[in-house]
Amino acid sequence: MKAFQSRRGVNGACCWLFGLMLLLLLTLAQDTHASEGHPEKETPPLLESDRVAAYYQRNYTWPPPRYIPNTRGWQQVMQERLRQVACLETPHERYEGYMQTVYAAHV
Repeated sequence: MKAFQSRRGVNGACCWLFGLMLLLLLTLAQDTHASEGHPEKETPPLLESDRVAAYYQRNYTWPPPRYIPNTRGWQQVMQERLRQVACLETPHERYEGYMQTVYAAHV
């Protein structure tokens, strides 16, 4: 009988600890969502003119000048892929295509 009681005590403590951790996680999740949509914490959308100015200020170039590995064959493959991505129909598809291709070209 004592062995059963001691196991039950450990199980009860584990359940209590699990419940406390779950409550803490739920509380933290609510706190992070509470700040979303708050007018004081929202940043205004970036104007296209400001985005272009920041692009040139950072000395960005397009298409990327170097690829990893920096070989002629890899450069040709990536440039062909970028041309294919430019032909995609929706902005979402083009964005995803550019993100994946640029990541593949530089990693």
